[in-house]
Amino acid sequence: MVNSADIPGYVCEYVPCKKPDIGRPYGGLVIAINNKFNFKVNYTYKSESIIGAVFPNFCLLAAYFNPAWEVEDILLELIQAVKITVAASNKPLILMGDFNCRIDGIAAQRGELLCDGLLAMDLHCISDDNSPTYLCWNGKSCIDLVFVKQSVFNSSFDIS
Repeated sequence: MVNSADIPGYVCEYVPCKKPDIGRPYGGLVIAINNKFNFKVNYTYKSESIIGAVFPNFCLLAAYFNPAWEVEDILLELIQAVKITVAASNKPLILMGDFNCRIDGIAAQRGELLCDGLLAMDLHCISDDNSPTYLCWNGKSCIDLVFVKQSVFNSSFDIS
């Protein structure tokens, strides 16, 4: 996995990927901020699945969840990350990442459970189930999702 020295011109916060004895590496997260931006980022939460950050105008949770995670466990982890990150700031919240929970097609039950659980936390899915984010030789799906707090919809929100 990358570190700040691997991306010239960027300051990075990362969670390294895991390399099992057999098979390909999985997981890993990075938030890379161009050195041209002159602001401080407060990192509020970090686990093997989530990095939480407070930027000048918004909060960001970047996530990756292995397909083996149960949706209930994903939601428990997200509840904790949201509480800690929102407590650090009263700014609009964006949650995005690879949840391995499809919101398209016949296998969308995990995605529906995830969306319902996050909606109970006022996090609304703005991803389009007709726009696949995962494409490979044997198919495609929409598993990379973006959620926002309702307050983002109700303001002239600008992430710049």
